[in-house]
Amino acid sequence: MRLALSCLAAAAALVATPAAAVDANMIDGVYRGGYVCAQGTTFLELVLDGDTDGFVRGTFRFNSAEWAGGSNRTVPEGKFAMTGRLNSQGQIVLQGSHWILQPADYVMVNLAGLVTQNGSQVVIAGNVGGAPGCTTFRVSR
Repeated sequence: MRLALSCLAAAAALVATPAAAVDANMIDGVYRGGYVCAQGTTFLELVLDGDTDGFVRGTFRFNSAEWAGGSNRTVPEGKFAMTGRLNSQGQIVLQGSHWILQPADYVMVNLAGLVTQNGSQVVIAGNVGGAPGCTTFRVSR
C-alpha cells in the first residue's frame, strides 16, 4: 500500500509541476509488455498518441495473452482510456480516465515511468499505482 501511495504522490507531483514543452509525438505507437498487480504478471498493450505540447492520451488494454514476458491465463480482458504528460527528461505520467471494457472486480491504474530509446526500440518502464498489490510495468515498441 505504501508503494502505491508513493507512486500516486510522485505521479501527482509530475502532473502538477509545469515542465518544458516537449514534442510527445515521439512516443506515438503500440507498446506491448507486462505489468505486475495482485493478479500476477499480466499482459499489457499500451497505445499512445502524444501532442507537440507534451500531452499524451492512450489506452491501457490487459488480458491473459501469452507474450515474451510470460503468461497469466486467469485475467479477463479489460481496456480503459488514459491521459497524461511527457516531460523533457523522458518522464511520463498517465492516469486512468474512463473504462472502455471493465471486467468485474478490476480498477483502473496509473503509470509513472521513464521513456528510453535504444536504436529503433522505445521502452517505457516504471511504477503502477492506484490499486493494491501493483508494483511495476515495462512495455516496448
